[in-house]
Amino acid sequence: MILGFVNFSNLDIWLPNLFLVHSWFSQMSVFVSVNPPSWSLCSELLFYALFPLLLKPVLNIKTQHLWMSFFLSFIGLIAYQFFVDDFVPAIPKLELWPLSENQWWLSYNYPPGRLFEFIIGMILSRIAIEGLWKNASVKIAIIAAVIGYMLALYAPFQYGLNVTTIISIAVIILILTKMDLSGEKNFLSSNVMILLGEISFAFYMVHYLVLVFIKKHFIHSSLDFISSMVMLLISLMVSILLAWLIYVFVEKPVMKFAKQKITNNKPLLGDM
Repeated sequence: MILGFVNFSNLDIWLPNLFLVHSWFSQMSVFVSVNPPSWSLCSELLFYALFPLLLKPVLNIKTQHLWMSFFLSFIGLIAYQFFVDDFVPAIPKLELWPLSENQWWLSYNYPPGRLFEFIIGMILSRIAIEGLWKNASVKIAIIAAVIGYMLALYAPFQYGLNVTTIISIAVIILILTKMDLSGEKNFLSSNVMILLGEISFAFYMVHYLVLVFIKKHFIHSSLDFISSMVMLLISLMVSILLAWLIYVFVEKPVMKFAKQKITNNKPLLGDM
């Protein structure tokens, strides 16, 4: 986060970012400030806090009702976006997007607005555990991804943020989970792909900072196609390297420390 601090005097900007609550603020100068991709952490904090409360209701869903629960949650997501689209003032519109600032905030960054996706994810885990999904085809997963992105391109902008892709993403998750549980070997189970998966979140968190840094310090005019591709490739390599360093020297030590703490505390909990 320190890399993203432009001015420490802007307390109203960096303090919400420090405590990962910036997506709760409706001002774009706050909810897309510092390191914009970190907005998702605000939602994840809410999800982790609500998980114990939501777990029992999801576990209590009867197996035969899981698919219905999935589609009801999907309908809830559509209804929420419809509400934002129709009842939240659409003007003034943002310069680059066909939404107002409040519409963008509520439809994308506002943590409670992403709860339907979280619940869908919990239901998907039940569907996978109960063996309700049988297909394990990589081709189907790729087709699902293409369909999701095509729908996002041609649907009204706001619905392309999550509504048009959620079904495709669900299919991909179920297929890959089925493949993993069955022990089936494929290109995703290679050591390289596993490592890329392990560093993926760190990559997500640093890629924007890398792009901004390179643009600010190394790109001072318009680039031709070849030069643009070279700069993108350099940005990709730098982001992967930084992500790997964060994973090795931050994430792994923290996870190891947390695991030791949990292991060491188990006897104490048993004695209680």
